Amino acid sequence: MRLRGGETASGTAFLLPIQALGPFLSSRKGGLLSLAMPKGFSESGTGSHVIIRTSTVLYAWADDASLQVDHLVAGAARRRIHIAFDDGSSVDGVLSFPAGIRVSDFLARAEEFIPLRDVTLAGASRASVDLAVNFNAVTTIRDMGHVEAKAGATPAVPQLSTVIKRRRSSITLVAPAGL
Repeated sequence: MRLRGGETASGTAFLLPIQALGPFLSSRKGGLLSLAMPKGFSESGTGSHVIIRTSTVLYAWADDASLQVDHLVAGAARRRIHIAFDDGSSVDGVLSFPAGIRVSDFLARAEEFIPLRDVTLAGASRASVDLAVNFNAVTTIRDMGHVEAKAGATPAVPQLSTVIKRRRSSITLVAPAGL
């Protein structure tokens, strides 16, 4: 993770198999994140555990590629965006959100940490990482255009879909297959 102020730090957080990184960080009670085996914290000393405020996190990523930054849904719109932060740094990546709404409407309802995919970061363990970005640290978002879906791409989370027919309309319910 990168902290506000430019420091890079890491540690182990314990998530349930169904949790995604962005919603996990957004849901921390009291805005506190507990990390085991901390590294890189200037004030961590020799302890085996650190608790930090999520508001101090600029963005976070997982070294484990199987951990999702959020739960993708079928038919999501994808826009390439440039994000500038309040510390002067910036990143480019892909924002996925429900089709049929504007980027600004999605962001107006966003949680504290928003998902940003396909970001190239120096020092990351993979060529491209997915970030959970602290939306409160964002100063500017520049929309760089639509991103075409990859041929044969499927949602990261298997989906089950049920259509409920009504007299004048129908409702489609979509849920992760593991529920």
